Amino acid sequence: MIIIQTSYGGNHDLIEGIEGIYTKKDKAVITRDWESQFNEFKKYKPLTISNRIGPLIMNIMLKMSRAGNFYTPVLYVHNLCREFPCFTMTLRCNAGIVSPEQHDKIYIDETIKIKNKSYIPVNGDITIDTVIEGYERYFKNPVMDSYLDYEDLVLFCGWTGQADKIEYTLKLVYKEIKKWPQERFLINQEVL
Repeated sequence: MIIIQTSYGGNHDLIEGIEGIYTKKDKAVITRDWESQFNEFKKYKPLTISNRIGPLIMNIMLKMSRAGNFYTPVLYVHNLCREFPCFTMTLRCNAGIVSPEQHDKIYIDETIKIKNKSYIPVNGDITIDTVIEGYERYFKNPVMDSYLDYEDLVLFCGWTGQADKIEYTLKLVYKEIKKWPQERFLINQEVL
């Protein structure tokens, strides 16, 4: 059994039973630890903290491995303007792998990594221009492979009702998608 000191005080038994595997109690501890580092985020469910910015939900998911022997923090955005039941994970970024033995030593460093990588600031006042700038930075990502990020930006600007922002983002999205190789699009849309 490993005993660790958590950021919110007190000793906690992080590992119960099999060494190196997160238990249900451990998952509650790590969720609270991460929530303590993101003031504007609140626990949504175990291993997930969230913050709402207009129609955008920013989530930090502490994605647990199947074996339960490590987690990887993943920050992503979901746009509530999108028709359900579709749940998007746009503007994704992640930090490193955290094992039970490492959690207390490195989780604060991993929270800093997520804060630095996030395309939209995780705290403070956020404007429509801040959101647009975040998406523009994300569009420069060479491995970005989905049109959903483009749609989310346009839907967000549509939600604001600001005609100049809507026009700007439509032009931006058109310009960005034109850069894609032709084979990424349906050339012939006839049904066979």
